[in-house]
Amino acid sequence: MDKKTKIITGYAVTSVNVHDSKEAVGLITEEYKGQEVWIDAGYTGLEDALTDKGVKPIICEKGFRNHPLTDSQKQSNREKSTVRS
Repeated sequence: MDKKTKIITGYAVTSVNVHDSKEAVGLITEEYKGQEVWIDAGYTGLEDALTDKGVKPIICEKGFRNHPLTDSQKQSNREKSTVRS
């Protein structure tokens, strides 16, 4: 989706058993090189693949059991989520 116009610029259709993150890298085309890609914590682990495509991934951080997010990480996620939403 384009950040300025809010228009969907690309999509992929898969069966229900395929997670969204499996299709994310394939949706990045040459026209997006050098741009920021705002995605949620479900896409953690795709940083390298997205960087290789020439985009800058902005990904919300994820907490783990016995390792919750710090207050600064929560604040950072709130700021990221306002753009991502």
